[in-house]
Amino acid sequence: MASQNSWGGQFPLGGSANQIAAAQNADGRLEIFYVGTNGDLFRNTQMEADGLLWGGQAAFPGNSAQQIAAARNQNGVLEIFYVGTNSDLYHNMQTAPGSATWVGETHFPGDSAKQVAVGTNADGLLEIFYVGTNNDLYHNRQLSPDGAWAGQVSFPGNSARQIAVGQNEDGRLEIFYVGTNNDLYHNWQTQPNGTAWNGETPFQGNSAQQVTVARNDDGRLEIFYVGTNNELYHNWQTAPGSPVWFGETSFQGNSGLQVAAGVNFGGRLEIFYVGTDNTLYHNWQTEADALAWNGQTAFSGDSAKQVTVAQNQDFRLEIFYVGTNNDIYHQWQTPPAQGFGSNSNYILASNCNPLLGVTVTIDVTQDIAAAANTGPTSGFAFQLNAFSPENEKCAFQQYGFTVFGSDIAGFVDNWTIQDSNIVRDYFSMVSLPSPKIPAGYKLTISLQNDAQGNITGATYTVADDNGKTLASGKKVLTSLTGIGAISANASDLAPIVAFELDLVGPVNGEGAVLSSGAGTFTYTATTPLTALASEPPCAEFNRGKGTAETANSEYGTLPAQASTSLTQSFSVSLTAAAMWRKKGIARPGLIVPAGTVIPKASS
Repeated sequence: MASQNSWGGQFPLGGSANQIAAAQNADGRLEIFYVGTNGDLFRNTQMEADGLLWGGQAAFPGNSAQQIAAARNQNGVLEIFYVGTNSDLYHNMQTAPGSATWVGETHFPGDSAKQVAVGTNADGLLEIFYVGTNNDLYHNRQLSPDGAWAGQVSFPGNSARQIAVGQNEDGRLEIFYVGTNNDLYHNWQTQPNGTAWNGETPFQGNSAQQVTVARNDDGRLEIFYVGTNNELYHNWQTAPGSPVWFGETSFQGNSGLQVAAGVNFGGRLEIFYVGTDNTLYHNWQTEADALAWNGQTAFSGDSAKQVTVAQNQDFRLEIFYVGTNNDIYHQWQTPPAQGFGSNSNYILASNCNPLLGVTVTIDVTQDIAAAANTGPTSGFAFQLNAFSPENEKCAFQQYGFTVFGSDIAGFVDNWTIQDSNIVRDYFSMVSLPSPKIPAGYKLTISLQNDAQGNITGATYTVADDNGKTLASGKKVLTSLTGIGAISANASDLAPIVAFELDLVGPVNGEGAVLSSGAGTFTYTATTPLTALASEPPCAEFNRGKGTAETANSEYGTLPAQASTSLTQSFSVSLTAAAMWRKKGIARPGLIVPAGTVIPKASS
């Protein structure tokens, strides 16, 4: 299963929201439910279990809300519970497990609320807990799966600002809530499925703004909460189901505005929280049931107002969050890398000899299209990432094609070992009918060498599915003329001793989720090529690092024998793929200002 440190990167899901909830369908597909910025209710569903593609925003017509919670019924039907914009309490459910059809908004007569949470009893029946508009605490329980409800019942004398619910190991529900005095309380069923409750019990000296709960692998409940000082705390049962708790424990130096908790494969708890700076963070137990935690870890560049977490069918966690711009994003744990893909392919080399006459040909057999990107650029790229010998000024050479929307552009992007951009060009090649490379297209890059083996230029060719050449241009490194071009001096030229070809995100360290794509890479050279698992020691850029762009691409196997011609398959994984195969270095040389007219390649 995935490591907690292996995440796919921030991807937009479409839509904007004030608050979001998530649940897993009976067939394993995740579904999110959210209150739009206009107060309307929406949902979005994974197209397949563990999948990277989502169906898109779907409205609950005529339904509006302030806050929403979701759960799965005993019979597999998802049900949502929400506080309407009129503060009345409503619910709605699927007509069948996994269905896109819903019964319709149903009112809980006479029930009004500020916030609602939902738990599952030992017998599988749902029970809702809510803070009334008078701040009193109430609950209501199902009498049968997706059937009738018993009616509103008060917790006499209990008042709250916010509530969460967990299930003890023996099935008894336990609620945790922030009182109107900001003190932290809990209350629990005296027996599984029971209607009798122990009574309000304070966590002495503990105060909070918001609380959530998760269950350890050994059955002990653990709560996580944002203190009134915005510090993050946790507390846990001393034994499964025990009324005795360890005591408030600070996550030293961690502060937040809101926290959510999930359970990893193997039982380790992980929390996700919005920092006081609106940065998104996570922290996780070092092992199941452990008292030790890894420490605060930022999702670099990700900011949020609210976050929730769900578990995929394969047990990987996936978080969904409302950005500070109110847009909806998600990010998921990726499985361990198996084979080659994304920003890591075989390294082709020839016993550290300079490679001569290198040509790569990309034959597209299935339309290649991007469904989402981590950054503002829509598209993907083919990168020929090449490594110069040691002690050359130019350490890393990159040649390739980038698809920006419906345009194919070619590029050159070469760097020193200190990551200084010394050769760069960017040029438009072809405008496509739609934002994809159609099946049947052929893209070719041929590198030119001088008498010393230095790469002096490259020829880029794009042919359509009828074999017609749509564009062909030769770029000479010492005379580049594109937008932001940096031409090479004689000292900037260098041979290459190894290279790899990657299908990744477009530019600037961005990731791409590809919705389709397949084909073959054909590698030819006048020097025999051997497929290696890593860069050879003679490569100047031999640091186990590569390009920072990523995608859900996968690459086929290559034979061990050296050859002047090798062919490799490539495809796209529509279920969770290991996006980060090796550490990448983001190089901002390919930034092109919006609206810039890119010159065509010279023929």
